[in-house]
Amino acid sequence: MTSRAIDGSRKEKGGHASLIGTLKRLTLSTDRGSKNTFKTPAAMGFLSLPADTIKHIVSYLTVLDRFRLKLAGNHFLAALISTVSRASFQTCLAQLEPLTSKCWYMNTGPEKALHIACEEGYDALVHKLLLANPHLISLTCLEKCLTAAIVCHQESVVRMLLVRLPTEPFLEFLDKIRLRRIWYMTKTTVVENILEQAAVRNCEWAIPLLLKHGARPSSRRGIQALSAAASAGYEEVVAMLSKRILWSRGSKLSGILIKAAQGGHEGTVKILLDRGAEMPHDPSFPGAKHLAAKGGHENIFKLLVLKDREDYFVNPRIHLDKGVHMYSSRAQVRSAQHDLKWCALHFAIYGRNFNIVKLLLERDMVPQHHAQHRATALPLASKRGCTDIVKLLLETGFDVSAPLQGRSAIQLAAMYGYAEVIALLLDAGAAVGSCDLLNAACSGSVAVVSLLLDKGADIQEKAYISEETALHVAVRHHHPEVVRVLLKSGAKTDVMDHYGYTPLAFAIGHNQEKCINLLVEYGADIEFVSLNRTGRRGNALCCAIESNKAHLIPLLLQHGANIEAEGYEGKRPFHRAAMQGNIAALEALLTSGADKNARDALQQTALHHASLEGATDAIRALLRWGLDIHARDEYGQTPLHKAPLSPYADSSTVYNLLVSHGADPEAKDNGGKSASSYLADRREAYYDRLTRGQ
Repeated sequence: MTSRAIDGSRKEKGGHASLIGTLKRLTLSTDRGSKNTFKTPAAMGFLSLPADTIKHIVSYLTVLDRFRLKLAGNHFLAALISTVSRASFQTCLAQLEPLTSKCWYMNTGPEKALHIACEEGYDALVHKLLLANPHLISLTCLEKCLTAAIVCHQESVVRMLLVRLPTEPFLEFLDKIRLRRIWYMTKTTVVENILEQAAVRNCEWAIPLLLKHGARPSSRRGIQALSAAASAGYEEVVAMLSKRILWSRGSKLSGILIKAAQGGHEGTVKILLDRGAEMPHDPSFPGAKHLAAKGGHENIFKLLVLKDREDYFVNPRIHLDKGVHMYSSRAQVRSAQHDLKWCALHFAIYGRNFNIVKLLLERDMVPQHHAQHRATALPLASKRGCTDIVKLLLETGFDVSAPLQGRSAIQLAAMYGYAEVIALLLDAGAAVGSCDLLNAACSGSVAVVSLLLDKGADIQEKAYISEETALHVAVRHHHPEVVRVLLKSGAKTDVMDHYGYTPLAFAIGHNQEKCINLLVEYGADIEFVSLNRTGRRGNALCCAIESNKAHLIPLLLQHGANIEAEGYEGKRPFHRAAMQGNIAALEALLTSGADKNARDALQQTALHHASLEGATDAIRALLRWGLDIHARDEYGQTPLHKAPLSPYADSSTVYNLLVSHGADPEAKDNGGKSASSYLADRREAYYDRLTRGQ
């Protein structure tokens, strides 16, 4: 089979297309240098073809595919590829044009081709591109290329590019000594940036190369590289870099030691300690021992204790109650101290690491000064729910009444529902606080609530400021089982919080059907769920309408709610729904038998209220249901009169809507004014304001 025959036959070329695709997938999916690269059935079938056929198929591959095929490790194919005529340099660039760089976004041009060649490890192409395009030999471009080669672990490319990094560009007006110094530092900066990339990716082979070309482990970038390697536990990289730090090695390695201890990398910690890493007592942030105790790295902690046995208090830089609402008494709020100071004991407790806590207590390594900070260990253990640690601390003699940020140990355990911890604290003599039951109700733990009630907790105790009871709290946080326990224990259903809401109002507002059923079962008044500051009472239906819970209306009616109950100024639930523009509530009330034509104390219908509030959707629904558009209130005003008086919406929209449905704009009220005159007055006032504003 000749080359001309193959090139001239589309059918035959199409027949080779599947083989070409198989070959490309083979070069991309196999491990380079693997001895079993061509042991798959597809590869063996390909190699069984005649040599001329394979050669012509290979000729269809791009220069990059041929390079990948060579690296796949088959001597026969490598020799065969070398006999195929090479494409021109411009053809190579054209073949690379559709490809995409893995590390950098490049639209087009030789820079893109250079990056792709660096990623693939194509040394020859990298060399040609740099020779043909001298402008690519710049620090910015070569830094990106080095990064790409490091990411793809291309050692030969890294060696080539490091040699080509410019150190002395042509600038006549600068003194040569100054010139060398400036550009040596610039090259060094680039190499140190690459050093960080190599350390992050554990490229052990690249570290000596970069150090040879001027990277300084003691520089800012060098320390960052060392820190990244220590955080990941790359021991060889840490050993190489830490050894090259000559000045102030101990202080520079102190932060690196903290990273290694935090990550739990024992081997890295040993290397850094052997290199002389210091352990300064800085109270502004946690040290290596503290973070090892927090992470439960017992062996690392013991290594660090051998280096420095003395402990100290630090700022833990931890937000204990972030996103958590805890109920406290007025006295607790006033006496709270929010300046946290922790030692290794606290960090071990926070990490729930019993063995380290036991070790610290047995060896008496807890600082004895600042007793108020030391005592917070017990409430912290209660907060973390560490029953075994709480028991150990109590046996050691820690004060059961010591607070943490103004909160007692029982209060913290109740907030998170740790019944066993509370039982230990009560047996040790702790007293039940005023807000403990509130926090237990918030946690939703039936066991904790029952335990505190058995120990005499006041079921009617109110929270500071909000004045919520435990029943309010349980309903607010959606804990119906706790609500049941509280109701069985005698919790009052009619008690109100600071804003005048009963637990039933909370249940309606928070969409808690189970809690509604329980509260009504235990005697909650469905016609009195709220009381505002002016003395206006609210019923359950109005509460459901105002909180947009129309689906609860049938349930409330089932429990005996009065569908025609009159509130302030004789307004009924149907009027409230119209004022809110709540179509779902209007439909639910109408379906349940509400009087759609009912009037309030001022003889206003639901249509009057909807017009005054600018509720256009409600107006359309009411008109569709046949409400009288000409109905007059005690002032002789129709719904159309209310439209210009609305302070909440565009009066023209409501006005035009009512007129389009047959409302009379010239109908006069008891004062002799028509709706059109009210609208004209409003427009005139509006234009007066605009004029004064100008």
